[in-house]
Amino acid sequence: MNYKGVLKRLLPFAATFAVAVFITSFFVDLHRPGRFGEWRQRAWERRSGFERMMRENEELRTENEAVKNENLRLKNDIENRRIDSMSTDDLKTIVRVPLAPTAPVRPMPMKLRHSGE
Repeated sequence: MNYKGVLKRLLPFAATFAVAVFITSFFVDLHRPGRFGEWRQRAWERRSGFERMMRENEELRTENEAVKNENLRLKNDIENRRIDSMSTDDLKTIVRVPLAPTAPVRPMPMKLRHSGE
């Protein structure tokens, strides 16, 4: 093989690559040890945060259902006390509701004659 031809092609590429890495180092931190370990740690933190949020949502959902049941129980309790405190005469007056009046009859449309002149 011709090593001289390989060197002619490899040296400019290596020099260009070294210059590019040098310029890039001004804008990007190239020396970050344990970069993949940090990524795994962040992924684990995201996962544990997600699981914690799911547990909190489930707790809030059960608390919400408990509050709804308590509200319904209190409403029923108020209704039962209201009915228990009324006398039978009050109940009779509540039951006797007058009927709504019937709707008026729709008037017939007027027919206009057209003069055929």
